[in-house]
Amino acid sequence: MKGLRFERIGKNRYYNVVFHMGSSYVPVSDETLEELKAQSLLPVERFLDFLIDRVGRFQLEEFLDCTYLPLARVVEDPDIIREEEGHLDFGTNATADFAAKGGEYKERAQKAVDYWYVKGLDMFGNSKSYRSERYMYWGLKRRPNSVARQQYKDEIDALILKMGLTLPDPNKGRLYT
Repeated sequence: MKGLRFERIGKNRYYNVVFHMGSSYVPVSDETLEELKAQSLLPVERFLDFLIDRVGRFQLEEFLDCTYLPLARVVEDPDIIREEEGHLDFGTNATADFAAKGGEYKERAQKAVDYWYVKGLDMFGNSKSYRSERYMYWGLKRRPNSVARQQYKDEIDALILKMGLTLPDPNKGRLYT
């Protein structure tokens, strides 16, 4: 997968593997890694850009105006968010084009959305996260996990429907609520 790099970070950790998308690091369980390998969808990176890089943009937005100045300065650079937006636009357009072809192409797009949809929702963490509340208290985060997740869900739901695809069950296979 071009532009996507997996890295083993060691055994006996909650996640043994992370994958890098640009400057974002996403933990991946060994089970999910095997599922990823089993996915043989032609433009898998585009589906990642459409759904999962969008999570990265939401996470970066958390640091806008944060109290930790080195981090705040990084995300103040307009190129950082703009680069993520470019990935999102490319992935969204590629996925929409794929779905618009109909037939097998649309089925493959739907299969990818079904697979990645809940994984994207889970990447916002637990709604009752103590750490998330502390980060907001300290000014490192702007919104609770549940609020960021809902805003992400609202955004991707509208895009998925606009593509003529079916919304997956948002609770099926979820790890966090």
